[in-house]
Amino acid sequence: DEAIDRVMMGPAKKSKKYTEKDKLLVAYHEAGHAVVCHFLLKNVQVDNVKIFPTVKFDGPTGSAGETRNLRLEFTDDTKEMKNSIACDLGGYVAEELKFGTHYPGASDDLFHASAKARNMVLLFGMSDMIGPLSFMEYDDASQTGKINILMYGNDIAYKASCEIQKILNDAEERAKDVLIKNKDILEQIAQELIEKHELGEEELSLIFSRINL
Repeated sequence: DEAIDRVMMGPAKKSKKYTEKDKLLVAYHEAGHAVVCHFLLKNVQVDNVKIFPTVKFDGPTGSAGETRNLRLEFTDDTKEMKNSIACDLGGYVAEELKFGTHYPGASDDLFHASAKARNMVLLFGMSDMIGPLSFMEYDDASQTGKINILMYGNDIAYKASCEIQKILNDAEERAKDVLIKNKDILEQIAQELIEKHELGEEELSLIFSRINL
């Protein structure tokens, strides 16, 4: 019942500690998720945002912060799916707006955003260009399936790829528009994260309600 967006620290990080510059980056990344999700998603509520005092390593990479979104409803239409992708890209876009560049920490977000866009086009029929086609190919023996983007030929595959890219590009622009319009909120959440390391639902609601939009 929760969705989690994390900013990841790559395998080159040999120490579990990270610098003040890293901390600043993580704070704005997570603030970007929180702001975009708050303003775009109707089926989700931003429940908690945090940056970790040290990098948490669960494998070859480590996470330095996370944004937790509590599900209010479980059925998403096309618009909500597109806005969910924009939410996934909120941290990526916030990095660009604040620092003028991108960092590897958004890799997990990009994976989830790309997967949602592919599913919209190839599985869910949420594309006007492609229409009600499923690209899922099942093996009769094992009853398992996998997506085969070429199953309707190269022409359809190219159109599907273009549609996936368009959904991602549009979501990036939507996230950017929200963050530019609500720059003051982005700044405040990031600064409070730097100071407190964690903001809960009540603290976030107070920030969103007291700033004149």
